[in-house]
Amino acid sequence: MAKELIQQNVRVNAVAPGFVDTQLVGGSLTPPLVEVVRLQTPQGRLGRPEEIAATIAFLASDDASFFVGDTVSPNGGFVTS
Repeated sequence: MAKELIQQNVRVNAVAPGFVDTQLVGGSLTPPLVEVVRLQTPQGRLGRPEEIAATIAFLASDDASFFVGDTVSPNGGFVTS
């Protein structure tokens, strides 16, 4: 899709966040499991919704004009390449 739509000046990217401190995570995972995830995350915490929103805002901005067909994963180091 990214290769096709860039011809129309439409950039296609994806955001694949790690664990984010939201009601969904709190309601889906038990507190001990949330603590395990926190301890396994090199940054030592879950993400904040505003951090994911900032990532999306960046990708929508002109500053990210050369990002095409990428997946960005704000995850505090939980998943690394």
